[in-house]
Amino acid sequence: MGRINSIRVRLNGGLASPALFEFLDVEPKVEYVVAMASNAVLTRLSEETMIVARLCPGLTDDTEHVYVPATRWGSLSGLKNIQSAANENK
Repeated sequence: MGRINSIRVRLNGGLASPALFEFLDVEPKVEYVVAMASNAVLTRLSEETMIVARLCPGLTDDTEHVYVPATRWGSLSGLKNIQSAANENK
C-alpha cells in the first residue's frame, strides 16, 4: 500500500469550532476546508479582497492566496458582532 501524502477534511460550518480548528492545525499532513453559509456582513466586508482574489489565478500558474491583516475585520468584539449576525441569518 502506498504512503498517504495528506488527508483533506471537509467540514460543514455547523461543525466548525475553535477546538476543532486547533486540533486540525497541529495534525501533520491534514488539510481542511469549511463550507460556510452565506453571510451578508462577511460578503460586504470581503468585497475588495475578493476582487483581488479573483484576479490572482490569471497572473501565475500557481495557486495564489490573498491575506488581509486581522485589523481589516475590526476588533475581536467586531468579530463577535459578525458572528452574531451570521447566526441571525440562519
